[in-house]
This record gives sequence, structure tokens and C-alpha cells, in this order.
Amino acid sequence: MTWSDFLNILFGAVIGFLLSIFTTIINFALERKGKLKIYYKIYTSENLTEEFGFSFEAQKIAFIVPITFEMQNTSNSSRVIRDLSIHLFNKGNDFKKMRQVGKAVNERTTDGVVVSHSEQEFGTYNNSYSFVIPARSIRNHRCVYMYVIEKDESNKNQFDEIKLSYYDENDRKHLFDIRMIPKCWEKNNKLDVDSDWVLASK
Repeated sequence: MTWSDFLNILFGAVIGFLLSIFTTIINFALERKGKLKIYYKIYTSENLTEEFGFSFEAQKIAFIVPITFEMQNTSNSSRVIRDLSIHLFNKGNDFKKMRQVGKAVNERTTDGVVVSHSEQEFGTYNNSYSFVIPARSIRNHRCVYMYVIEKDESNKNQFDEIKLSYYDENDRKHLFDIRMIPKCWEKNNKLDVDSDWVLASK
């Protein structure tokens, strides 16, 4: 074998290797083509845990956000939504991450006797707020977020906006505007629910 033959073989091998890498990159890009969209609808129900707005008890007050998500993946590969959260913002600053509620127990009593008992679970398997959305699919999940403080702590826990966040499969954080919250911690503050699906936007 001459040096010319050896160089031709080496050149062919390099070209073949580069073409295989290029093909892999193209296939990966085609699989990833498409979007992950998150639609949400803030709702309310007769259950206290799923009543949107401010809740007042003897010594504590709470802000509750019950929300249903529709997650749409239009790509050809699975997508990850990790730690889907709602954050409280005050004057543009991230003030507090709300607690993700996994399960709620509702009981109704008459004369001290329990007459009805129900349980609701939120999130996905094992009440997780992380989701895997298969290729070209839609997943629907119901979630509840809550922030509870002592009554005398309302002045130092003011907020005026809520935002949605999650981490993707590359551990990149995504943050979306949800809505402004006027008159924080006021007892007669009635907040509107969503009448239709809203696309989460930055």
C-alpha cells in the first residue's frame, strides 16, 4: 500500500465519520423541532383547598391558587417539566415560592359527627410537581399552591404578582407571567378565575 492509498483511505474514513456526526445532529434537531406549550386555567371549587384567593382563619391567613394545566408537546421527543412552581413577586422582585400541595382532606361535620369525607390529590404520580410529556402529546394535571402566614405578619409579606416557573431537561429555568394580585391580604378581595385556557407567556 502506497502513501497515496493510505491517505485516500484515511480521508474517506474522516469524511464518513463527519457525515455520521452531521446526520446525528440533523436527526436530533428534527426530533426536537416543535414546542412545549403550557396552558393554564385558575379555578375555584367548594373545597376550601381549591378556593382561589385569600382564606382567613383564627390565627392564620392563606393565599391559595388552584390551577389546572394542559401541557402540549409538539416535538418528536419527550420533554421534561421539573418543579412546576408559582412564585410571589412584590414590585418586580421574587418574594416567595408557594408550597406545592400534594393532597387535601375535606371533612364536613354535623354536631361533631363527620358526615362526609373526601380526599383530593394533586400533581402527578406520588403528588410530584415534575412531569414528563411524551412526544406529540397533551397531558392535563391539576395542581394547588398555597402560602400560609400568621395574621400579624401580613405587612411584611406583601406581594402584587404571581409567576409560573419550571426547569427543563437541560436544567434551564423558565419564568412566565400569570397575573397581578391587587389588594394583598384584604379580606373582601374577590379574585376572578379564568373562564378559558390561557397560554403561559414570558
